Amino acid sequence: MDRRQFMAGGAGLLSGASLAQAQPAQDLQGIAREAWLYCLPVIQVASIRTTVLGRTPLNAMLYASEVANATTQLVTSPNNDTLNSRAFLDLRAGPVELVLPPSGGRYYSVALEDMYTNNFAILGARTTGPSGGRFLIVGPNEAAPSTAIRSPTPTAFLLSRTLFRNHADLEAARRFQAGILLRPRGPAAPVAPTVSPDAPWEAYFAAAGELLLENPPPATDQAFFERAAVLGLSPAGFRPRALTAAQRAQVERGVAEARAIARDPMGGMEVRGSWGYPQANLGWFDQDYVFRGQTAMVGLFALTPSEVIYTRSVGDTGRGTFHAPAYRIRFPPGGEPPVDGFWSLTLYEVAPDGRLLFTPNPMDRYSIGDRTPGLLRDRDGALELLIARKDPGQGGRTNWLPAPAERPFVLSFRCYWPRPAFRNGSYRLPEVTRA
Repeated sequence: MDRRQFMAGGAGLLSGASLAQAQPAQDLQGIAREAWLYCLPVIQVASIRTTVLGRTPLNAMLYASEVANATTQLVTSPNNDTLNSRAFLDLRAGPVELVLPPSGGRYYSVALEDMYTNNFAILGARTTGPSGGRFLIVGPNEAAPSTAIRSPTPTAFLLSRTLFRNHADLEAARRFQAGILLRPRGPAAPVAPTVSPDAPWEAYFAAAGELLLENPPPATDQAFFERAAVLGLSPAGFRPRALTAAQRAQVERGVAEARAIARDPMGGMEVRGSWGYPQANLGWFDQDYVFRGQTAMVGLFALTPSEVIYTRSVGDTGRGTFHAPAYRIRFPPGGEPPVDGFWSLTLYEVAPDGRLLFTPNPMDRYSIGDRTPGLLRDRDGALELLIARKDPGQGGRTNWLPAPAERPFVLSFRCYWPRPAFRNGSYRLPEVTRA
C-alpha cells in the first residue's frame, strides 16, 4: 500500500493529494484525520526531546556508549547495529558548530533533521568522506556564510550512527563517537512541551499548536492550513472552534482513523515478494503528510534511501506480521544485499500501541547480518538464516534470530550505503519461507 494512500471513512482509499481535492471545507472527519497525521511528527520528536533533555541539555551530545537493547531502546524500530549519539539543537540564539573526527574508513553518519523529520543534511562516510571537519549549523533566518548548514526549523535533532564491526572493535568505535562534538555559540531557550499520540484530540492539537509556534511550518504547507482552519489549527497555534456534539463526533472519528493509518505496518511500502520497499521520498517528505506521519509512528528518524534502504516484511497475513513458529531466509551464492556499508536483519515484536520493539531473548540478539561472527554458509556459499520462537539448539544457534514466544513480529532489513542495483530495484531480497 502506498503511504500516499489513506482511508476515507469505510469507503475505500484516497491518495494524499486527491484527499484535499475531494474534501469539502467542512468535512471535519477528513480534516481531523489529515491534521492529526500532519502534527504527529512534531509530537513524536518533541516526546523524544523531553526524554533526551532529562539526561542532557540542549546543544549537548548524549552519547550512548552501549548498543541499544530491549532495556535501553528509546524509539520505535530501534537500531541495534551502531552506537548512537543524540542532541537537540536550539538555533534561536545563534549557530552551533559540529566537529567530526577523521573516521579511518569506519562507516558513520550524522543526520540533521528538522522538527518535521526531514533530513536537511546527512554528513558522514558517504557524503563528507573520512577526513572529518567542522560544520556550522544555523537557524532558518540567520545570516551565515554560504558553507553553513541551514536548518528549516529553529530547533532541530541530530542523530549520529557509528558502526562497530565486532565487540573487539567496540572501544575504538566509542573513541570515534566521543570525538563528535557540538559547540554552541549562544544560550538555549525553553522548549514547548508535548503529549502522547493517544491524548484526547483537543490536548493533542493544543500541544501541536505550541510546537508549530516554536517551529513555524514551511510556506508550502499553506494549503493544508487553509483546510485545517475549520479546526482552529494554524501556524499561530491551536484556537479550538465551538463545535456541536455531532461535529465533535466527526473529529473523533477522523482522529481514530488517523491513528489506525499511522499504525499500519505496511503503510507506504511498495511490495515485492516477501518485502515492502520504502518510497523514494523517505526522509524528505514535502507535502506527503500521510507517509510522514506513518514514518513518525513506525520508523521515527529514518534516513533517506541514498543512505540506507529499510525494508519491512509482508508477513504471513499481508499486514507485515508473522505468527508461525519458524521461518527461513536463504541467500543464494553471491546474493547477499549489495552495499558499501553493511546490512542487517532486525526482528521487532509488535507492542499493543503499535510500536515496533526489540523482543527480550536469552542470547541478547536482536539483529543478524554481515558482521555477525561465525555465520555458517553452505559449501557453495549460500547463506540461510533461521527466524524462530524456539532455540534450535547448539547446531542451529549461530544463524538464529530469536522471535518472541507469543506476540506477532515483523522483520526489517537495514542496508547502509546501498549500491545502485539495490537503489534502482534490480536487486531484490529473497523470500521468507516457513521452516
